Amino acid sequence: MATILGANTLSDDYQVANSVRFNPGDSAYMHKTPTAGNRRTATFSCWIKRSLISSAQTVFWAGSDNSNYQAVVRLLANDKIVVAEINGGSTTWEIITDRILVDAAAWYHIVVAMDTTQGTAANRVKIYVNGVQETNLNTDGGYPGENRETLINTAVPHQIGHDYVAQYYSGYIAEVCFLEGSQNAPTDFGEFDNNGVWKPIDVTGLTFGNNGFYLPFTGNGSNTAFLDSGPDARAITVTNNVVHSFAQAKFGESSIYLDGVNDKLTMPDSNDFDFGTGNFTWEAWIYKPLTPWKRKYLRNKNKW
Repeated sequence: MATILGANTLSDDYQVANSVRFNPGDSAYMHKTPTAGNRRTATFSCWIKRSLISSAQTVFWAGSDNSNYQAVVRLLANDKIVVAEINGGSTTWEIITDRILVDAAAWYHIVVAMDTTQGTAANRVKIYVNGVQETNLNTDGGYPGENRETLINTAVPHQIGHDYVAQYYSGYIAEVCFLEGSQNAPTDFGEFDNNGVWKPIDVTGLTFGNNGFYLPFTGNGSNTAFLDSGPDARAITVTNNVVHSFAQAKFGESSIYLDGVNDKLTMPDSNDFDFGTGNFTWEAWIYKPLTPWKRKYLRNKNKW
């Protein structure tokens, strides 16, 4: 299940209030099949926080099957990033970073900027991590040829979190951007603060193109997936119309809204909930809108 989470803030200035958690056990991924577009120039940007290290996983991928695809961002079992294109089962070009992403507590910002019209081979695919271009690369598989039309922006599935090898992503993803027709710099998506920390910036002013998209993972009353982020990660069942709402929030931008008509969230029974006679504490923030009789009273209190 790919679950929208609130209050995953990456920056103290520009607030990123939401991310999506991908649980590979649920075979979770997102997909879109675009119309034919610019196959030479495109940029993909996202923030990831890994939950599973040293496992082959796919962040963004496009292709018709396992023999014909383009891996825009794939994490190898050795935790390196690979960007590659496979046609007819053979590798057309492949670039692998020396850098490894092994900090499961950190958010990584990854940008892959492609422009095969560039005369210099090394400029046709650029990989950035946290605002810095990766220059220590294994390029034995070569760069794409000049003016090569890749599988990006063809009418094949473009998938986030999955590929046809079933290498599901495990972890969190935020602020996903795909821009058709431009090779962008990382400064279009982030900036260094005064302490040298790379942080996100507002991307809504960018030009995304016909097939491009921006996924801030927000919504109002449309998300019904709920996640127990505690150590036991218990399954949560929704009854009736419980939703995430952005109309009111105490932390971040969202809260859980119950309309008062038999709504509830439940977990499977467990001995862990048998508190016995000892002390325990239950805590929550709640916001209760005015009921109709209360509103009527306030409107007419001078008459009563």
